[in-house]
Amino acid sequence: MKNIIVTMAIVVLMTTIAGYQGLLNRSLRLEKQLKFAADEGGATASLFIDNKAYGEGILRFDKEAATKKISRIVQENLKNFGIDGEKEIEFFDENQERPYVRVTVKSQGYEAQSLYELRSPF
Repeated sequence: MKNIIVTMAIVVLMTTIAGYQGLLNRSLRLEKQLKFAADEGGATASLFIDNKAYGEGILRFDKEAATKKISRIVQENLKNFGIDGEKEIEFFDENQERPYVRVTVKSQGYEAQSLYELRSPF
């Protein structure tokens, strides 16, 4: 009888551990996918420099065009992963020597951020 009780306890313990491991793996995969989507959006912003300001020697993002493209890229990545999520895009380029953009992607209680700094090629 003692062997049956010990065996049942071990089976229950192993089942519980396997369940938590599966949950952890899903959580880590979701975090990685959110981070990928945020990084892709941040890198996309570097393609949209305000040409007029750049001609005057000022680094600044073309916020309107960049926001549209970042939104589309992030949504496409989330759609490919099968995730419903929200995104926040913040530009920090006023009175900045090195302007940057912060892209935040949120889903199911998880959040991933990407900071992308714009640097002058000169």
